[in-house]
Amino acid sequence: MSPSKREGFIVEWYRPSHNKHMLKMWGLAVGVLMVGSTLLGLAFYSVHFQGSWLRTWFIILGTLATPAGPLLAIAGTQRLLQDETYLAIRSDGLFYHDEEQSMLIPWQLLEVSITHTPESQLCIDTNGQRSLTLDAPFIDITHEHLAKRIEELQKKALLGVLRPEHASRR
Repeated sequence: MSPSKREGFIVEWYRPSHNKHMLKMWGLAVGVLMVGSTLLGLAFYSVHFQGSWLRTWFIILGTLATPAGPLLAIAGTQRLLQDETYLAIRSDGLFYHDEEQSMLIPWQLLEVSITHTPESQLCIDTNGQRSLTLDAPFIDITHEHLAKRIEELQKKALLGVLRPEHASRR
């Protein structure tokens, strides 16, 4: 049985925050929608463009850009929601899953540290070697608080007092 298939109950789990990407994507979508509707408004209501070739181009570009904004928002949101990356604190260790890998790090081998750079990183070491570096922020928790929480639950798990009732009610 592979280590990632071992039985253990999940105590807590965390997903990366996509807020920064979501704001960029929605900002672009709203911008494209606004440009399209402005071009259509100018083409239909401006006296200066009546009978001009510029009016025809404004109608064409506006007609393409106006529905493109919401389509960008829908496609971008769907892409972000398909991300299945998570970090689970389980009774038998720390479990990380993303598109490329799934790994279970048993509590006996785990060492957690934080690197203090402008973008702090959560570093997971096993036997003195770097196993995992997490750059992305997690939803509702900072890397420092997550490291403290992992260390707290690691102590409980190694002492054998970690029970399902320790799972946070999130």
